[in-house]
Amino acid sequence: MTGLEIALTIITLAALGVAGWSLWLGRTNAKRLKTIFQAGEIEDADALIEAYAERFQSLDKKLERAFTRLSEHDKLISHAIQKVGVTRFNPFDDMGGESSFVLALLDQENTGVLVTSITMRDGTRVYAKHIERGVSKLNLSDEESALLTQTINQQ
Repeated sequence: MTGLEIALTIITLAALGVAGWSLWLGRTNAKRLKTIFQAGEIEDADALIEAYAERFQSLDKKLERAFTRLSEHDKLISHAIQKVGVTRFNPFDDMGGESSFVLALLDQENTGVLVTSITMRDGTRVYAKHIERGVSKLNLSDEESALLTQTINQQ
């Protein structure tokens, strides 16, 4: 055999190998398509593609609505109470126990309220101070200021 005959033989064998592989792939894909068509009772590939396109459009719309609602919920949650702090203290030296307290209720943006209850011998006084982004327009006691800082720094 000459070099040309050997080269032609190799090319012929390679072509037969590619043809055999293509035939195998075609049969495998034909089996898959037959299974798909039988399961969905769809007659042709165009109808199958159209059916899947409609399903994808429907799912895309549902996903878009879900993301819209999730965004709305995120906005609502940002204003919900997310940080809570409480501390008890004794404002007067002549009274026993720590029956007074400060309660901090803050949202995600550190906006909320400080509720201070001061217990005295003749009664209890309750004060509320608005907090806007971690700052009060009113003066804060040492206990209120310390609790506000502690509550803001919560993770």
